[in-house]
This record gives sequence, structure tokens and C-alpha cells, in this order.
Amino acid sequence: MRDEDPRENIRCVVCQEDIRNMARKCVHCDSFQDWRRYLNFSNTVLALLVALLSVSTVLAPILQEAFEKDTSNVSVTYHGIHENLFNLVATNTGTKDGVISEETLTLTNENAETISFNLEPNFSQVVIYGGATLQSTTRLNPLDFEKYIAWLDSNKIEHAQILVRAENYQASVWEKVFKIEKADIRTIKAYAEKFLLYQPLPKQ
Repeated sequence: MRDEDPRENIRCVVCQEDIRNMARKCVHCDSFQDWRRYLNFSNTVLALLVALLSVSTVLAPILQEAFEKDTSNVSVTYHGIHENLFNLVATNTGTKDGVISEETLTLTNENAETISFNLEPNFSQVVIYGGATLQSTTRLNPLDFEKYIAWLDSNKIEHAQILVRAENYQASVWEKVFKIEKADIRTIKAYAEKFLLYQPLPKQ
């Protein structure tokens, strides 16, 4: 069998017009004869796509920053107590800083009467940075121990709770109430009594 004569004509795979045997592109319809014929893009379209890709690479970080929520999103979870320490974890999933502004322990008796104690050292005015998680403990102030013990001795506790309030960027407020078990209230009382036994507070 003789070799194929490169001078013989063949038909274009697209328009079927005669073209040279070794031609890579049809002179009639301007179509490639190899795999490139499946990419039905003109040179102009290809140039625009390349330019768009170059520009999008530069603009991507700018567009991402523009569409991100420019705010803070602080939330707090409660993880039980140890002696007089309340274990809390604050998380900020936003991009701006937020602040925990209040933590209050409230006890309610069987007559729906309440007493509240500000907890410390707390998160108050402590910044929770954007994207950060902060683990901390908060406690009943030892100066409130006598008042706390006296109230428990003269009242039957129906329920107890901690209110945590956060101030987010652009003045939005997050708050949540966590139920405190009665056993934990008694644990704090036992700790306070022991503390006062060995470290009596100065008389006011």
C-alpha cells in the first residue's frame, strides 16, 4: 500500500469543501480540522474570556470583602459550674468586634419573688474580636455571699437563671437566658459558706 500523497485534497470535516490533505484549518469556513473544532469560539470571544479571567482574579478579593456582612455576631454558651465559677464560652462569627455587656444571676422563690446578682469578673466591656472564641469563667461577687446565703435560707427556690447580653456592631443586641440547676445553686451556697468561714469579710 502506497503512502498517502500529501498533495491530495480531502474534505473539510465541517463544510465538506476540498482542502489540502495536511491542512489544519479550512480555508473556506475557517474551521480547525483537529480537536479544536469542538471549541466553537471565535478569536474575539477567546480574547474576551482571557481578559475577563485576568480581571476577575484581581477583583475577587475586593468583591469578597464587599459582599461579606460587615457586622459582629456574638453568641454565648453555658457549660455548668465549678464551686462558684460559671463556665461560659463566647463566639463571634462576624467580621467586626462585639462586646458582652451583662451577666446576671436571678433567683426566683415560690411566690415569684426574685433577687438578682451581677456576676464578676465578667465579660463586661471585654471585646470579642471578629472570628474569635473566648473561654472564661464568671462568678458571684464574694461581697454578695452573705446576701445570697440569707436569701436562700429564707426562701424556697423555684428556679434560677443567668441572663447574658451581648452588644454587636451596629447596635444589634443578642441575649439568652440559661437555666441553672438547683443543685448548682446549693453548690454555690456551700462554697460561699466555706469561704466566709475561713475568710470573713470586713464589716461595712
